[in-house]
Amino acid sequence: MTLTPYRSFLRLLSLGLLLVPVTTAPAQNGNEIHPDEQVEGDWVNDVPCSKESQGLGFIKGHEFRLCFKFSANELQPKPGGGTSWPTLRFESYTKRTSPNLTGVDLKVDHVEDHPGLIIDKVEPIGPERNFGRLSSIQEFVTKIGVRSEAQSDDYPLTLSITSGTETGDRKIEFRLPLLVPDKRPIAVQRSTRTEIDCWAGSKCSDLQLHFQNSLPYKLTITNVTINSDDLLEPKPAFIEANSLDANSENDITIGLKAKPMTFTRVFSGFGKPQMTIKIDYKDDYDRVLHSQAEMGFQIRPNILVLAIFLVLGAVVGTLVRIDLGRLQKAGVISRRERFVFAGTTFASGILVCLIALFANIKLVVLNDQNSYSAWDPKVLFFTALIATVSGLPILYAYLKVPRPADANVGGEQQMALAKDLKPPGQP
Repeated sequence: MTLTPYRSFLRLLSLGLLLVPVTTAPAQNGNEIHPDEQVEGDWVNDVPCSKESQGLGFIKGHEFRLCFKFSANELQPKPGGGTSWPTLRFESYTKRTSPNLTGVDLKVDHVEDHPGLIIDKVEPIGPERNFGRLSSIQEFVTKIGVRSEAQSDDYPLTLSITSGTETGDRKIEFRLPLLVPDKRPIAVQRSTRTEIDCWAGSKCSDLQLHFQNSLPYKLTITNVTINSDDLLEPKPAFIEANSLDANSENDITIGLKAKPMTFTRVFSGFGKPQMTIKIDYKDDYDRVLHSQAEMGFQIRPNILVLAIFLVLGAVVGTLVRIDLGRLQKAGVISRRERFVFAGTTFASGILVCLIALFANIKLVVLNDQNSYSAWDPKVLFFTALIATVSGLPILYAYLKVPRPADANVGGEQQMALAKDLKPPGQP
């Protein structure tokens, strides 16, 4: 009976020993995650550049993040063929508890396919310093020479990194987007040979342009300006699309609108209508490029101006026909016949003018050597005037029928010939 308390103590002790591993196990499992593993993920969040503009390097398993900084607008030769020298910067980020980079070597890959680029030695800027909460930064800088023989392309470059006496496990690759606008990377021309046709104050027939983008960058059309000696609106009515993929060709339809005719324009005329279309673009790096296309077009006055000048030319042409008045005074024709002949002359002048006008559209206006427009108000007036003065001969020649005078002469000759052939004694 005296051993009962002792046995109870032993039972309690054994039970306590069994409970100890159970209570300490969670604590041991919590210590299995090393603190440095969580810190490694945190320092990467301090890197300020985007993934598109950074490179990843390793030295003995130690990680470095490099940010590339440059001004894309400077990555092109000087106008006229000079060499430009833009600045290229590198920012190396790593975990603060480890040493940062001490050297960077930069080279161009496939130099024979990517000429015109000069690379100076990469130099560090100041000492390594802390950045953010958990990382450090070391800056480097170099000058890039862009010569006139450079091409518009993404130039491939490689970096070799060192930290003290250790070198990188592998090279870091990135691309430098060069641009050479003087080599005309964008070609614009009209897709079809159909003449652009406009009526004053109305929309013109659509203009279809063929774009050829030989750049490795996507382009966005930002502005279109039309210069046409004040005949067309300076801005297009619409543009079917405003983007061009890299290294692609595309047809884009542009809507044009003619300006209404002014009083000054009625008397000054159209001349030979020509327009210059200037197009502005932006590439993936917000660099501005330009191109332009020149072409002729056909513009017609509104119906009112067309009718006024045709009628005015025909009236003046009819008045010029003074031979009608002389014929009346000579008693050859009566007053009534004079007005009939004048009306016939006027009507034939209008008809011949319209025939000549539409024939000009088909035969002359589409000719690039033409120095005037058949629809010019001054040309319309003189066309109606000349057509009225010599309207009937032109009309007969166009319709290939004999003139009345020729028909009468032919008839008289035939009667005289028949009379000579009659036997003697017959009337």
